[in-house]
Amino acid sequence: GLFYTQEAEGIIGIASNPFEEGERPPNPLETAIINGKTNHNRFFLCISPNGGVLNFEDWNYSRHTNGKIQRLQSSSVLFSTQYRIVVSGLMVGGYEINFNWKNLLRNSRNHPFFDSGNTLTSFPADLYELITNELNNFCSRAEKNCGGLKSFSFCNYKPDIFEEEEFLSTFPSISIVFEEGQIFDWIPNNYFVKRGSDYCTLFTLGSELVFGASFMRNHDIMFDRENKRIEYTTAICGDSRKVVEHFLSDPNPYNEPLNNLLKI
Repeated sequence: GLFYTQEAEGIIGIASNPFEEGERPPNPLETAIINGKTNHNRFFLCISPNGGVLNFEDWNYSRHTNGKIQRLQSSSVLFSTQYRIVVSGLMVGGYEINFNWKNLLRNSRNHPFFDSGNTLTSFPADLYELITNELNNFCSRAEKNCGGLKSFSFCNYKPDIFEEEEFLSTFPSISIVFEEGQIFDWIPNNYFVKRGSDYCTLFTLGSELVFGASFMRNHDIMFDRENKRIEYTTAICGDSRKVVEHFLSDPNPYNEPLNNLLKI
């Protein structure tokens, strides 16, 4: 995985299913509610390649980059076990993938879901094949695409003539279309990770469509457990190399460096 070396007993989990005493221990959000730290049954997660921020109160507006917040309405059924939502389409570099979404969504247990506990984003086999085929098509469509590589690989070598940003900009975005037409652009900067001289993908083959931590990178995302919805916007999530919890009543030590950065 991509976790930093640390002394820890496990991964912080904030499950979507309601807390019932005796069923399981309360998660961090539920503990905050029980202790009177917050009245809101929601949390905000902003993940960067090197850390991020976990917030239980409100949006961290100083981190947002475009000001537009998208809302994905779910339901009690879909939120009963995971943060599941409805997906209606997927595009690679603007080309729509011809995939039978109705077949995938026939059972509520098959709906795609957000899960920060998964580092990678996974796609079921038939969808994964269509995505990789279209990525290969994109690479071969123009000489400048994919840094001049003629095919797409799990790990792609960056020629010395390219700077990192320039190289990544030659790859396509993978765009998810949600039920009401909202679009989530997963850009190359977020679906690649640097390994030596190579840039390797942060998505893989899986049994379900799971939007892992790699998919959420550089977005501020609200998980509203009470109203069964997810909201998101692009953001600068920082380089704290750890996830921190803070409340609006407390000073946020990560805002000041960010404000200075935005003034540059």
